[in-house]
Amino acid sequence: LYGEYRVSQGYAAYLSIGGGRELNDFRTVNRFDPYAEYPVYHEGGKSEGFYTPRHTFTPLDAQIGFKATPLNELGVQLYGGYQRMQDKLFTVSMYDYTYGHLCRLMQDDANRLYAGLSAQYAWKEFFTTHVEWEWNKWNSDLLDEYTTLTPAIIFRWSANVRPIHKLDVGVSYLFEQRVKDAAGKRPDAVNNLGLTATYSIYDWLSIYLQGDNLLNQKYYQYLMTPAQGFNALIGAVLEF
Repeated sequence: LYGEYRVSQGYAAYLSIGGGRELNDFRTVNRFDPYAEYPVYHEGGKSEGFYTPRHTFTPLDAQIGFKATPLNELGVQLYGGYQRMQDKLFTVSMYDYTYGHLCRLMQDDANRLYAGLSAQYAWKEFFTTHVEWEWNKWNSDLLDEYTTLTPAIIFRWSANVRPIHKLDVGVSYLFEQRVKDAAGKRPDAVNNLGLTATYSIYDWLSIYLQGDNLLNQKYYQYLMTPAQGFNALIGAVLEF
């Protein structure tokens, strides 16, 4: 369900109510956390097999917001909403007396109250930029008991410049603060600055340079799996 009220040219308020089911198949789970262990059922001291995640069902995702285009090159959106989820997938850090510390997949019902702001600006084909900020307030028994990397505040910024026709230079920044754990502490926040440069030699050949974590920050992109420090990649793209 979606409804929009146009206040004036370039300004509109909207209301969106939806929901749905997310299939927690192998690809979804692997993209969510490729290093997490599946919980194992035990009965009488014997393993009864690995746990298959249930699909996540969202009976309600309601959002209200305001969109504005004060300039042809500038778009702004302000929004807030409430989301209710059943069998939401989380990765948790826990201690197993047989295997020691593990990062495992677990599921729990969860509610999320969120609000955010985003803006994008484009000047012809020479410059584009996008900024986004989002605040999340989670309510889940699982989050009260275990350490997770569930985001509380997310800030993203990216910009792309084309100084000459054949060269594109992009910069991106991501900051993600996590929710507090059972002891009242937060896991280290994501603090990632990246840079890319692509030069087109011919229509069918281009080379690129990509730098990631330029600030050499220490954080966990996945539980118990430290993110790589400063790293760079150079390569070529062939188009046929």
